[in-house]
Amino acid sequence: MVSRTWILMALAGLALPVAGCNGCSMPWEEVSEDPATNEFVLQARQGDRKGRKGRRKNGRKNRKGKKSRNAAVGAGRNRTLDAGERKRAKNPPIPMTPEAAGRFSPTPVDQAQATTPVAPPASLPNVVVLIGCTVRRDQMTPWGAPDTVTPHVASLADQGVVFDDLIAAAPWTRAASTALLTGYHAVSVDMVEKDGSRNDQVLPASLTTMGEHMKARGYHTIGGSTNPNLSTLFGFNAGYDVYQPGIGRIDWSEKYRGVKMAEHLLEAVDTHKNGADADKPVFIRAMMLDAHQPRSSAGGAGKRFAEDGLDDRIVDYRFHLHQFDKAVKALDEGLQARGMDRSNTLFVIVADHGEGMYYPDHHGWGHGNYLMPATNQVPWIMAGPGVANGHRVLGVASQIDVMPTLMGTIGSPLSENQQVHGVDLSSLVRGEGSVTPHEAVYADTWFNNSQRSAIYTPTHMCQQDWIGGDAEDKYFQVGCYDRHADPTLTTTVQGQDALLERLATWREDTLKLVIHEAAAAAEVDDELSQQLEALGYAE
Repeated sequence: MVSRTWILMALAGLALPVAGCNGCSMPWEEVSEDPATNEFVLQARQGDRKGRKGRRKNGRKNRKGKKSRNAAVGAGRNRTLDAGERKRAKNPPIPMTPEAAGRFSPTPVDQAQATTPVAPPASLPNVVVLIGCTVRRDQMTPWGAPDTVTPHVASLADQGVVFDDLIAAAPWTRAASTALLTGYHAVSVDMVEKDGSRNDQVLPASLTTMGEHMKARGYHTIGGSTNPNLSTLFGFNAGYDVYQPGIGRIDWSEKYRGVKMAEHLLEAVDTHKNGADADKPVFIRAMMLDAHQPRSSAGGAGKRFAEDGLDDRIVDYRFHLHQFDKAVKALDEGLQARGMDRSNTLFVIVADHGEGMYYPDHHGWGHGNYLMPATNQVPWIMAGPGVANGHRVLGVASQIDVMPTLMGTIGSPLSENQQVHGVDLSSLVRGEGSVTPHEAVYADTWFNNSQRSAIYTPTHMCQQDWIGGDAEDKYFQVGCYDRHADPTLTTTVQGQDALLERLATWREDTLKLVIHEAAAAAEVDDELSQQLEALGYAE
């Protein structure tokens, strides 16, 4: 049976109030790990709670007015820069070895290798889509990180298809998830906040989500997220028979890991299998927050993830990536024990965005404002029926491709009147080719006071700031970069004006689209507001 906590929280639309702060140093310390559940309990020092209460009060006050900040953008940027400098002093830049820097470089498309194509599945397979929140591609094992970091994800990669160069459509959760789950950039469906305040936009009801597409195809749909940005309040439960937006007690002293989410997802599968519609295939979509702030110290356990001279900050991050990997393994093995294995279940691993961590320095600290590889190169792995074995797809791909590709892979592609801006790449998933058809893909962010876009090609990246300020922000430089000669994008190059013009045209055209009705802002209560602010989504 589904637990009482699951039912009550699904009805209430609650999300876990995950403590911590994206982009600030919250004084959290690890207390313990329960070996039975792999669950970490993080205890806040009492002295910081008063400060958090004050910040929440000020945030609520600011949101009441919803006034535009653009008029005071100069002063606002100076304040942000001052805060950034203080943050940087506490978290100095981490030197990056040439080998580590090389992990950002995409594989040249002329190195593509053919593979033996496979047939689409004979019938609708079960489908599992797991979104790792704040997952950097370069720190995953399939892209060159140590074998100890994400070994189970690596095993899925070995058994299936790896997209070599997936670019996040946006460097923060709700905008990126909009792209992943609808096939549209957030800006083209009005899921951006144009006045500089916190984004509380709700998915327009006229958009058809991944969950709705799967339900329409006869799936029993199970959804979940430990990130409040994907709560029911923002419309991300559309199409789900069961939706679990957050696990555990509403308590600031605990952060639940993905293994807990896996347990609840397996409970929901058991309930379905014992129900009247047990013959329906299962679709699971879940976001797991393990790698997001706050990240506790790995301590002695971090030795497995360390390299010579590697800063503890990255060791701790890898430790938390490993917790995500353990959650993937727990769900995968739990499903296999229930008869849902590689023969009948398609596994998809993606991420919403990465994390800067001043590694390298000019990629910035957290995520949201920048479009560099640390935040915008993310993993995409598929394994199961209809997927070529051990195949690597080269060339750029976009998060808006994920949903149409999934539908094509299960043998039920989007119909002519369901077409989205993303491209169905399922033929490549089957092994009928090795290079994406994209000449370029795009990333776009409207985060706090940032309005920035980037164009990624197989060889170059160009970025632009649309409201000025590039001279004031040392971590954002307008211009173009050579992705192969300079994989961390340190020094701008000349001769790519055509790409900058193409980027400007894309943004201008995209702003005109808003293909569905304008998105409305949710009425966020104090509790959910606290959860969002704890993750850095504040005024």
